[in-house]
Amino acid sequence: SVNVVSNPMRQYDLIIICSQTKDHYKDLVSLKKYSDLLLLEKPAFPKYIGKTQLTKFLQNKNVIVSYPFTQAKLFSILQNIIKVSGTPNSVKVKCCSWLPNWRKDRELKGGYWNDNSQGGVVRELVHEINYVRLFYGFPSSVDANFDFNLKNFGITVETSANINFYYKSGLIVNLLLSMDSKEEERDRKSTRLNSSHANISYAV
Repeated sequence: SVNVVSNPMRQYDLIIICSQTKDHYKDLVSLKKYSDLLLLEKPAFPKYIGKTQLTKFLQNKNVIVSYPFTQAKLFSILQNIIKVSGTPNSVKVKCCSWLPNWRKDRELKGGYWNDNSQGGVVRELVHEINYVRLFYGFPSSVDANFDFNLKNFGITVETSANINFYYKSGLIVNLLLSMDSKEEERDRKSTRLNSSHANISYAV
């Protein structure tokens, strides 16, 4: 059951923060004194907050930032395959959807996903960027191109992002994020990896 508490002047075992993205950090600051454990919905911040504030946030050892990880077992298998298949030469990751289906029966242009301060496909699918880091580590450089393809729906934020992660080993990981794709369901989320010993195609 869910109890709405208007004046939480007591200690709780766990506080879950899933407010609007732009309010995540503000709510965290105001609520962390009421619990020794807080679960914060991703992303923690809608934009880069500066080194000082970020360092202060990372010192909160009792704060866990959550993100979707429904395929944890399969990801573990894939990590082991990557380890034995040699250093990758190239990786292509794709996570696509069609916004009118994704936010079905909801008013598209009035949602938080269409708010320039907290919306857009990169913030919506930021966990996909974290998956790349989990598999391949931190890149040495990044470049990205953004498209705004749903203006006819009144959508003003970026609806697709093509991001390249460059590594010192020579590996390039290409990540395509989209909420303006009409691809077949089976083609919407996949990973393709090429190395000296293996070619891997992974789809969810």
